Amino acid sequence: MGRHTAQRPPLWIRARTYPILLARRSPLGLTAGVTVLALTTSAASAALVATPASIKAEPAEAATTDTGTTAPLDDSVTELVSTATSEIARADYVTESAELSDESAQEIEEVRTELDSLVAEAETVATEASAPEATETRDTSETASRSTERSAAPSSSTESEDGSTTDVESAEPVADEDPAADATSDATEAADGKTGADASSDDTAGLNTDAETTEAVAAAADEIEATTAHLSELLDAAESTVPVSVEAAPPTAEEIAAEEAEQAAEEADEIAAMAAATESYSNGNIPSSALCSPDFAPSALLRCDAAHQLEALNRAYEAQFGQSIQISDSYRSYSAQVSVKASKGYLAAEPGTSNHGWGTAIDIGDSVGGYGTTEYNWMLENAPAFGWDNPDWARAGGSKSEPWHWEYGTSS
Repeated sequence: MGRHTAQRPPLWIRARTYPILLARRSPLGLTAGVTVLALTTSAASAALVATPASIKAEPAEAATTDTGTTAPLDDSVTELVSTATSEIARADYVTESAELSDESAQEIEEVRTELDSLVAEAETVATEASAPEATETRDTSETASRSTERSAAPSSSTESEDGSTTDVESAEPVADEDPAADATSDATEAADGKTGADASSDDTAGLNTDAETTEAVAAAADEIEATTAHLSELLDAAESTVPVSVEAAPPTAEEIAAEEAEQAAEEADEIAAMAAATESYSNGNIPSSALCSPDFAPSALLRCDAAHQLEALNRAYEAQFGQSIQISDSYRSYSAQVSVKASKGYLAAEPGTSNHGWGTAIDIGDSVGGYGTTEYNWMLENAPAFGWDNPDWARAGGSKSEPWHWEYGTSS
């Protein structure tokens, strides 16, 4: 066969045949080889355009994306972290509310801090595990292109000057065989082989990373569970010293009524005791030490129960009219009764029989006025509720007209 039509040895044979040649290649030769390689590539491209039906190029594989992802944490680990977080919050409450010794408080704080750190680490691992790894995209179309360039190109006929025709492989250089071009092709194939190995290595590394992440999460879960249990034991023991405040429900209507009745009974007992305090004394002979002065009329003297009720009546009177009841006379000693009887005649009771002598009667001044006034009518209507009244004999049409005279404990 001719020089241009002879079959060339395979690439692996040429790589063994020309190692010395490749090593001794001069810069000029290297440049020439690159030029030839460029021409060859151009010829191959032209052949692709000219005769697309005669070339069966390998279909370019779609760009594939290998994305490394890690499955999210399972429900059991999530539940452990949730329980731990609740116990941390509980620890904060107990240390603030319970009456703990310094030693107990310190121990709880140390375990709480440790658990808080473990939870933070677990959350970090979960975040890193759930985030997608760097996406590696391999466009295999480049590999298909290189495969096409290295495939057998169709022969083209070249007519020489003498009319003879010579078949030339468009993919082979017309010049002398160039080991530099072969070396470049070999280097490309070697790079392709390395790329496949690296991809396999990367896949293995991804699997190893997933396994390591799973082991790390499992170990963290065990630590969280044990530390949470320890903290729970400490808190259970400490909570026995937490004060429990219970807010009482508002009283019912029955309870309010019962309380008011109880208070009224107690007040009645007190009033009865006040009244009994002067029983051993005769009319007009009660010492001032056994009597009481109303808070709004310090110069007046009355039996203590009468004075107590008059104070309550005066508060209601003040609320209505804006002023206190004016008192012109109250307790009268026996000698004072004699003097009044002498000066007033029939209007005064016999000495020793007047209610003034018992400390249960008052004479009201001008603040109330006479019959028919607004103040007098108000007193007639409201005073009996406090035990005071203008007796029948002193009212208008009575035996004696004394609108100023009011007695305590007298029924009209």
